[in-house]
Amino acid sequence: MRPLRSQHTDRPRIVCFGDSITRGIPGSSYVAYLPSHLQAENHGLGGDTLNGMAKRVDAYLKLHTPDHAVLQIGTNDILHPYLRGRSMRWKSVVQRTIEGKGIPIVEPEAFTERLAGLIEQLLPCRVSVVSIPCIGEVLLSDLNLKVDAYNRQISACCRTYGIPFIDFNSTQKQTLSAREDCSPLVLHPHPSYVVLDILSTSVFPLGSWLSERRNLSLTIDGVHLNETGAGILAQLVQEQAFPDLPG
Repeated sequence: MRPLRSQHTDRPRIVCFGDSITRGIPGSSYVAYLPSHLQAENHGLGGDTLNGMAKRVDAYLKLHTPDHAVLQIGTNDILHPYLRGRSMRWKSVVQRTIEGKGIPIVEPEAFTERLAGLIEQLLPCRVSVVSIPCIGEVLLSDLNLKVDAYNRQISACCRTYGIPFIDFNSTQKQTLSAREDCSPLVLHPHPSYVVLDILSTSVFPLGSWLSERRNLSLTIDGVHLNETGAGILAQLVQEQAFPDLPG
């Protein structure tokens, strides 16, 4: 079967692959803040890892030929091992998620090697990669130091292929470094609160309220973006992934 192109031959097919940060459940999706005429497709999947997303991209490419691909992934490759050791409740949730969506890649070098293979699979499609966002709004936490190690590898990989590295993480840091009282929250100790946050942000427009209540700037729970964070990421994606497309 020949891969399908966009129904509108004069309009590029833009696909945004990622995890719940791309999906915007819970929280807000940057894809929703891209100009509507771009008609970017949201292929975010909550809980996904790089291994899981690579399988989805492979299946997608058997049916479609995109013109632009934006990849946002890696948060769960770092977060799942952390949550698995947090409590028995989280361990059970993470185990079910891994079984359905792919084993986390726990070393930055191995992660980048897998990412490089995915980029090569997508070429000659124009590919852009979003940095792994901060995990929690405390910048010098162990989690964020690990995020930094991954992002250094991802940035180098993008330079190798000559593709945009959309460094949302650095933009987050500029905002968060101005605060002296950043909340240490990284999700809730009880995983059921994620379900409540999904309802609070997808059924009711309460993302900003959650952020304010939890003393957070760019996220609703230390991980998932609020409206402000999603809007900032969308602007970066538009400027760096699609500089030649009308705004």
